[in-house]
Amino acid sequence: MTQQKEVPEKILAKIQKLLKLQESAEKIHSEGEAFHAASAVRRLLTEYNLQLADVIESGEKPDIKMTESKRINYDSDFGSTWKRTIMATICKYNYCQTVQVRFSTKMFIIGMEDNVNVCKSLYDYLTKTARRLAGERFEAVLNIHPHLSSFKDKRTFIRSYLEGFAWGLNKNFQEHQPTSKETGLMVCHNELINQHLKDKYGGSSEATPQSRNHDRNLTAFMFGHNDGRNVGLNKQID
Repeated sequence: MTQQKEVPEKILAKIQKLLKLQESAEKIHSEGEAFHAASAVRRLLTEYNLQLADVIESGEKPDIKMTESKRINYDSDFGSTWKRTIMATICKYNYCQTVQVRFSTKMFIIGMEDNVNVCKSLYDYLTKTARRLAGERFEAVLNIHPHLSSFKDKRTFIRSYLEGFAWGLNKNFQEHQPTSKETGLMVCHNELINQHLKDKYGGSSEATPQSRNHDRNLTAFMFGHNDGRNVGLNKQID
């Protein structure tokens, strides 16, 4: 264990009980009760300098199963950074992680099945929305500046817009900061996901998109950033 002092058995038992309560609440979609249980788990883990794996090792493992999505191709004619950034942002705020498959242009989502499905739906909705808005913005600018009609100009504009949209979307999620209860649930899920990755793959790191240097149209980037920051996040799951 990682704790620096002996942890009373009743504390370990209490954490295990809370984990089972969280599991039961999630199965019946009682989000409020799940948040309360996860928050209590987080407080006890912090107070006694424990990790979730320590508690699971000391007792019966809760039946919280991790699911992996099918591989998702993030290749694009306008670079891949924007797609990977959108996916990483969505997963971060929906109790999942995105993992990039080495030596490929594919990634997958890992988390509880319901959360994985939410992430996939949001990703489809937001990438399609970004691509549609990028085309609309370019046509509007082209009406004012017809000299920007070359293939290179169009590609640079749309790529810059999409990258701006992705980072604006990240700000959008940040502005809807999770409550302390939601944060506790995020931490618990992340620890279980990391344990799953360690058990199945020997450890893996969450995908961190890196932007490559390229010509950037700052006007297009700011258009995208503004649209991403203001796009509705609840439309797909209402």
